[in-house]
Amino acid sequence: MRRSKLEIIAEILNYCSSSPKSISEIAKACNLNHDRAMNLVYFLYERDFLELNGTKFVTTNKGKDILSKIIYIYEKVFS
Repeated sequence: MRRSKLEIIAEILNYCSSSPKSISEIAKACNLNHDRAMNLVYFLYERDFLELNGTKFVTTNKGKDILSKIIYIYEKVFS
């Protein structure tokens, strides 16, 4: 089954929440090609859900907040 864009975004935010990650690390961990990962990371960065820490990205508090809301919605809808 194909993942939705929202599921991939949640996966990226979750993966980057513990420590800063490079786009290559995000692509590999989230099973994305490099271009797709870069597009989504910059989409999240432009909206302040991710911040740049040197050359790596980390989830902001705003990103963690939206991640918890996504998880809440998925639990209510799919459980």
